[in-house]
Amino acid sequence: MERATTVKEAAAFLTEGGFHHLVLDSHVKASLEFLKKLAELPQFNNLKRAVCLDREYNKPEVIHAVLALKVSRIFYHPIEPRELVRELAGGLKLKTPAVPLYRPKQEGGKLKHAAGPLLAKFQEVSRSRVLHIMVEFPNAEGHPEIRRELQREAHKLKGSLGSFGFPKGSELARELETVLRSPGFDDRKVTELCRAILKELEKETEAIIAQGAETPVVLVVTTDQDLSIDLTAAAGKLNIRTLVLNNTSDIKEIVLSSSLTAAVVDLEPDTRESLQLIRFLVRGHVSRIVALAPEEKGQLLLDAAAAGAWKVLDRDAPPEQIFNLAKPLSVEGGRLRVLVVDDDPMMISHLKSSLDTLGLMTKGLCEPERFWDELEAWAPDMVLLDVDMPRISGIELCRAVRASSRWGELPVIILTSRDDHDTKFRVFRAGADDFITKPFMEPELRQRVANRLGKSRAEREQAELDNLTGLLTRRKAVALMKRHLNKAADKQLPMSVAIIDLDRFKSVNDTYGHPTGDQVLKTTAKIITGALREGDVVARWGGEEIVVGVYGMNKQSAANRLRQILATIQAVEYQGPKGEKFFTSFSSGVAQFPEDGSELDVLLDQADAALYRAKEEGRARVLLASDSEDVQRVDVALVEDDESLAEVIKEACEARCLGVAWFPTAAALLHSMQGERPLRQDLVIIDFDLPDTDGLTLFRHLRGSGIEQKVIMLSGKMGEEQMLQALDLGALECLQKPIYLSVLMRHVERALKT
Repeated sequence: MERATTVKEAAAFLTEGGFHHLVLDSHVKASLEFLKKLAELPQFNNLKRAVCLDREYNKPEVIHAVLALKVSRIFYHPIEPRELVRELAGGLKLKTPAVPLYRPKQEGGKLKHAAGPLLAKFQEVSRSRVLHIMVEFPNAEGHPEIRRELQREAHKLKGSLGSFGFPKGSELARELETVLRSPGFDDRKVTELCRAILKELEKETEAIIAQGAETPVVLVVTTDQDLSIDLTAAAGKLNIRTLVLNNTSDIKEIVLSSSLTAAVVDLEPDTRESLQLIRFLVRGHVSRIVALAPEEKGQLLLDAAAAGAWKVLDRDAPPEQIFNLAKPLSVEGGRLRVLVVDDDPMMISHLKSSLDTLGLMTKGLCEPERFWDELEAWAPDMVLLDVDMPRISGIELCRAVRASSRWGELPVIILTSRDDHDTKFRVFRAGADDFITKPFMEPELRQRVANRLGKSRAEREQAELDNLTGLLTRRKAVALMKRHLNKAADKQLPMSVAIIDLDRFKSVNDTYGHPTGDQVLKTTAKIITGALREGDVVARWGGEEIVVGVYGMNKQSAANRLRQILATIQAVEYQGPKGEKFFTSFSSGVAQFPEDGSELDVLLDQADAALYRAKEEGRARVLLASDSEDVQRVDVALVEDDESLAEVIKEACEARCLGVAWFPTAAALLHSMQGERPLRQDLVIIDFDLPDTDGLTLFRHLRGSGIEQKVIMLSGKMGEEQMLQALDLGALECLQKPIYLSVLMRHVERALKT
């Protein structure tokens, strides 16, 4: 193995030959360009390629583009070394397991590696490298190729010894590499360093393993590459780590990992083998298994459920829906918390050890009288209560929890060594969700806890997420924004609140039908959430109204972000049920804490007032609360005395979500540009033949106003000299009647874009 820090170094190593696998980090400059060049060179056709990408590149189109460059595996930062090693080992067809299948042992307060197969293999290979250097270095004099080979061996030792817990050996290898690179190296020094490294390899490794549960992983088993790509992309957006396999050869090894708590299993093409796999995963204590079926056949649904599948979905279900069911219990808002109340410390330790394998955070409490203090301080997601405890029984605590207005919905599981009917009746009458008899089987305990937490989370999400758009509900958003406001007040930071309202959405529903309107809402929600930060609040407030809360951002920055989103939404082309094409836009008002108000209700009122002004001024715009300029704004002012032509142009502008105001005379336009709320427009379309004056005279008035605006002239009577005058005044175009509406609108769109 060689390590390169630039693509130039990597190219030099590959040119030397002998490499089977390339692992390329996208952080390296010009890395993807390097991949493109490699894909064009036939001598590297057999070179396996893996790429490490940032999660911002986790999009289906990017993944397809990378795979097209002959990449066989994609990893995401932060890299999980064990998964990377496992994948490389499989590609190189190593017989030794790529991940050590042993448990760490405790010594002296630190966790140390036991002598697992991977460590034993490493020590064997390292000894071979050292012995090779000792045998070959006398022949290196006058043979530069032997010298370079020995330098590479020393370099490999330097990088690997420290990683496997031999830091002293790594330092010795560094010194050995330096000696081997010197013009005339000392034979005795080389022998001395090699013997010292061999001595280090005889010692016990000092590698420290991080304590605590690993980040949970969702196993995805499918032979469908497109499906695996879509699932991987969706998992990245939900911040879920996945391990994708297209065969079951490594399943037994993987199930032994405590980090695997959920799985997605494709039932195609071999349904029988897939059902056997589900049974094996259940025996390996994988608690949440989602099976993907080609279609909902009654018998297949029964077979998958009987095998142990938690849910069965159609293979064509949205990937986000699949992972909402299969995601690990510890993903949602961090690791879920379980409070165990039992007067036996050994039982608490046993329960904690068992539940840690689900990726849960478990806390034990031996004194039931401190239950309420811990409940308030720790805010668990579930409580496990023993029945027989001194001073307060678990049944009494359960009854009190159910009577609490704050904790009444908290999942409660009762543990007891009693299994008589009277105890069971008392437990369920107190409101417990489940009942487990001691002694219990660990798989049963884990499955019951996982099922209850999963159901609780699903119920919570149903109450917190809008069914159509997937955005937060109003109730959940209010709680989050109030929390952000308190945080902003404590840290003296700004926070902006915006109300977004889709323009003419009722017309979309009336014209194209509610299914099309629903699609517009879903697409709009997806664009907004994709353009904002992960912690920003985005909620469906009701109907076509969306509220956004952005912590730590002033209203000017928030408005700029929303204007970028507006431009994206305006560019989306929709189709009605008959193939009709149409576009949408939104209007928005933005208020800022604390300038526009210190309470959420006040900020929403201020944002709503700004939204109302945005609607009045022509829609498709974002305005700020407390704007000093009190004007009416539109995109287009049309001065045309032909009412029928004006109506056609107005409808074409409105179909493109442009705000338009029509005036039959020059005097009407000039009057609207004065008064208490003067009109301001970005573009004026002027007919040359007006009843009260000619279009050139009006154009000169507009130029003299000092207000910046673009002009397009229309006429059926303008001569060459008058056209030249209009162009000299700054007209963008002079179009002769009769005009082609599509041509006029193309000029309008181009004028507004510039």
